[in-house]
Amino acid sequence: MKWDFNIRLKNALFVALLVVYSFVLIHIAYQINISEDETYTLNTTSRSFAGIIKQSYYFEAQPPLYFLLFSLWRHIYHTLFFAKLFSIICVGFSAYFFYKLAKLTSGKEFSKWMVFIFLLNPFTIWAALFMRTYALLILLSTIAINYFFRYYIEEKKSYLYIFLIVSFIGMYTQYFFTLVVAVLAFQILIFKGWKKFFSFFVYLIPLILLFLPNLLFLPNQIEIQESYRDEHFALHMIDSILHTPQNFLLGINLIPDALVNRLVRIIFIIVAIFGYLNLFKKQSSYNAFILRNYNMILLSICMLVPMFCAGFVFFHVVYADNYLVLVFPMFIFLFTIFQQYPLVVSKILYATLTIYFIVLSPYNYLHPVKTHDFLSTAEYIEKIEKPGEPILMYKPALALPFSNYYTGKNKLIPIPHPVRFDANYLVNMKDTFELKNSIENINTASKSYLLISDTTIYQGNLDMHRKMVDDYLSEHYTITLDTLFYGWSKKSPLRIRRFEER
Repeated sequence: MKWDFNIRLKNALFVALLVVYSFVLIHIAYQINISEDETYTLNTTSRSFAGIIKQSYYFEAQPPLYFLLFSLWRHIYHTLFFAKLFSIICVGFSAYFFYKLAKLTSGKEFSKWMVFIFLLNPFTIWAALFMRTYALLILLSTIAINYFFRYYIEEKKSYLYIFLIVSFIGMYTQYFFTLVVAVLAFQILIFKGWKKFFSFFVYLIPLILLFLPNLLFLPNQIEIQESYRDEHFALHMIDSILHTPQNFLLGINLIPDALVNRLVRIIFIIVAIFGYLNLFKKQSSYNAFILRNYNMILLSICMLVPMFCAGFVFFHVVYADNYLVLVFPMFIFLFTIFQQYPLVVSKILYATLTIYFIVLSPYNYLHPVKTHDFLSTAEYIEKIEKPGEPILMYKPALALPFSNYYTGKNKLIPIPHPVRFDANYLVNMKDTFELKNSIENINTASKSYLLISDTTIYQGNLDMHRKMVDDYLSEHYTITLDTLFYGWSKKSPLRIRRFEER
């Protein structure tokens, strides 16, 4: 009876913590501003069915399924806050399937700890608060990996069919899902041999055929994202991709202190290596089962990361951590190695990791901001603006999220023209003649202008011609205000200038 009471108490505590986590996440979602990329999502999903598909391929540069699903979600209830809940729900279901995966492949003793590690990871929280494909991709990846292992262990066709359906959905959500399917298929070859692999591959053929229409759009989409500006592009891309595992595992990119950063990495590597050696030394059939599952995930990661390196370097496409989102559940799975220590030590390790992630979270979400703090910027502009003073936005896409928070009466004017939601959405200022017309064609009762621009250094062939703009304004106008405004943003200020006619 005592044992049963303890189990119930632990389950009640687990559920209570999940409820608290959910409320905190929903509260942050309500408070946090939307980003530029999220305004693209809102624009794309506001179109007709055919319009969403066209916009997905020609502007978003990815398959349309996420945008179709998100559009249906927005039709249920139209508010911005309700739209944000879609990603949170995806992460919630991801945690459920991750729990099932951990329980299936490494035992149920610490599967609930793994759920908290998964949910508290900074990247999980980021994806849950972002209206883009990432939360859905985490969900699809987790489900696919879960049912792949179920099929691998039990060889039930029903599990294989679910894996294939989820993989199809994933491939029409992001192209990189094909790499995950290919790598998982390779595990069949390595661990079960040619016959099982061939049988598995036969079932993949319809999936391959259904994916082929996407190849018609790929060349144009790659061209949109190509970058030839950096002569050391390949080295920078490989370095960025190889840093993604530590960012996903430990949120290293969020730790400002270099010494702490290095210490965290060293501790994790030591603990992981000794945990793996402990597992390797154990001789029971159950531990052999766990070791094989762990090796399958580890090998999958070791295959996928070089694939991403080769692909991004070959196609000369700019990389960001979030492109490896499909591998994210595999990275978190690596923490199951902590279970190979004595029970008390394992609990201490998981508790320490949980506290570590909790400590990292306020760094980003105590005052929740995505990239630029548009809310504080809008409040600042409303305090300093003059009646009839135009507010120019350069780059033009800044006007999209800013307009959601600016409540003043002056006109917001993107220059040289508003975003047209095509492949040239990052509008480059061609020359001083275009700049001159962009400014002089605007009526200003105050004889002055406010200019808001970002300070991002863009890769690719676009630098927004900032020097040209700076030189022109200095030569032809009197600049009476020039400040970098951070608000609650830690790294991404907006440059605010007032310039007046001479």
